[in-house]
Amino acid sequence: MGMQSFNAKYCCVWCKCPSHLRFDTNREWPMLDEQKGARTVEEISAFAQSKGKSVQFGCASAPLFSVIPVSRVVPDTLHLFLRIADQLIGHILVELNTRDNLPKKSAGAFNIEKHHNIHKFELFIQSLGIEWMFCVDKASNLITARDFTGPELWKIMTNISLSEIIPDHPKLSNIEQLWKSFIALIVELKSQIEGEDLVKFQHAAKAWLGLFCEVYLSKDVTPYMLVLAYHLPESLRLHGNLSLFNQQGLEKLNDRITSWFFRATSHKGTVAFQQIMEKQNRINFLGKSCSRTGVKLICSKCKGKGHNVRTCPQR
Repeated sequence: MGMQSFNAKYCCVWCKCPSHLRFDTNREWPMLDEQKGARTVEEISAFAQSKGKSVQFGCASAPLFSVIPVSRVVPDTLHLFLRIADQLIGHILVELNTRDNLPKKSAGAFNIEKHHNIHKFELFIQSLGIEWMFCVDKASNLITARDFTGPELWKIMTNISLSEIIPDHPKLSNIEQLWKSFIALIVELKSQIEGEDLVKFQHAAKAWLGLFCEVYLSKDVTPYMLVLAYHLPESLRLHGNLSLFNQQGLEKLNDRITSWFFRATSHKGTVAFQQIMEKQNRINFLGKSCSRTGVKLICSKCKGKGHNVRTCPQR
């Protein structure tokens, strides 16, 4: 759509809401009413050509497909869940880092067991069958951990016990309600929402954003949270069930390609791309019919099956 990155002041595709007003649930940011800040394709193209950055409203270039109106751009519910879940878990990790006084760097060996709260969270993640741990980057000496995938985030969000992870937190009850309400909204998105249910969903989404601002700072409200509170209900009203438009298949392909790049290629530009395509073609066109078959062993001494003469029990 020609917009700037999500850390820009005006980054929303559907409206001209500035970053410092995302928290204000008393305002209205519709997708169709231009007088209240709604965007149009023509306006984005005009702002992108203007020289003054103060009047561009985050429009970096003209939309790639100028014939598609902004109202036909549908929010991706999968990425909305991923990005907001990342934020919620990220705030928990910040709290744990503060409690354990975890350093940003470690020049020598790093013992996670000395940091009780972080270690407890790590053990919880591993108890879910997820391979995840903190480690020290060899190049920068930074203490880091990899990002969670979509299925891993869902496991964490639905199985975590916040009272065990962050006990004695002054806003523990609000944080628990924040997580439960978010999961409830995501589950409801998978069904057909219309009529009175749509009105209730819109009120619940705005209430969730208000609760988030009670727990954390207003500057922590991300563009995806703005979409959840304002544009998602309106998209449901315009397009119906948004699950029909999600990019879950594309996300799975992205995870698979990333895994293949690190495990099955030489990591060298176009050569790696060719190796990925060859692997995909082998899977698609060869399939199970060309899979390897095990060698059937027959002992030359006792004629028994499953072993050879060296492992024969009669030897």
